[in-house]
Amino acid sequence: MIWASGEGHSEVVKILLTNHADTGLEDSYGKTALIYAAGEGFRNIMEALLASPLTYAVIGGRLDIAKNLLNKGGNANASDNEGKTVLSYAQIVRMLIGQGCGCEC
Repeated sequence: MIWASGEGHSEVVKILLTNHADTGLEDSYGKTALIYAAGEGFRNIMEALLASPLTYAVIGGRLDIAKNLLNKGGNANASDNEGKTVLSYAQIVRMLIGQGCGCEC
């Protein structure tokens, strides 16, 4: 993941994300895939790397984490490994609440 992100191989990154590769791994210098993508200016890879944690924050109802990720450059329009955006998940939550599901948010 680190190598692909730093070299701009977005298709490899996408495959790795689809197969649930760990985006938080660090190399021997303490740098992550996101750091390398940012350093090389690969915005599409950065957005892909940020989309996954943002999606999980939304699914988990972690508004504080979602806000922080968005403030750090997370793209709410980026899709996850299933092709769904954060808004897709939010709409599902809204539908569930409309059906009377409780929320401990």
